[in-house]
Amino acid sequence: MEILKFGRWTVLGPGTRTQDRACRCECGTEKDVRWQYLRDGRSQSCGCKQREEVAARMRLHRFKHGHSPSGQPYSPTYLSWMHIKQRCLYKGSQNYPMYGGRGISVCARWMDFQNFLADMGERPAGMSIERIDVDGDYEPGNCRWATRLEQERNKRTSLKYLYQGRERCLSEIAELSGMKYGLLHDRLKRHNWTLEKALSTPSRQFKK
Repeated sequence: MEILKFGRWTVLGPGTRTQDRACRCECGTEKDVRWQYLRDGRSQSCGCKQREEVAARMRLHRFKHGHSPSGQPYSPTYLSWMHIKQRCLYKGSQNYPMYGGRGISVCARWMDFQNFLADMGERPAGMSIERIDVDGDYEPGNCRWATRLEQERNKRTSLKYLYQGRERCLSEIAELSGMKYGLLHDRLKRHNWTLEKALSTPSRQFKK
């Protein structure tokens, strides 16, 4: 009896339905596959082939930029670099209107990750990249690694609240009051509480 093979599939015999064939993949997986999909090449494996190709591309990507933790495709520093390019260069990015859409760009030198790494160094834990001049580009001299508090203080769209005699951003108020940022943000932005009510209402009472 002739052995029929289609990609990684070996046909074992008739399938449960008349249009199917019982098949075994090279990885050992057995399942029914539509006969037409076998003949026209739409089904080459159980999915293991695609998974191996994706893994190979990720290994190649890691090899090319040479900067990834063990077992992870991208390092935090590399992710930061990818994100600044996305929001400045790709119109499909959700954040493009606030960056590339208003003229913010990435300098030519930083189009190469190795140059970005040499200029900025490793991204410290708990920090992300910030532009010192919020209307300037991503380039050496205008960027630094900053905490969320530092970034919110510098962010042009940050809302300010009067607290302890001066206007402060939300992160700073949370830090000074000892309240968790997420809870304070939720009370002010989601529930539209006043700052006084948000800070004075115990969290247990709020949950009720």
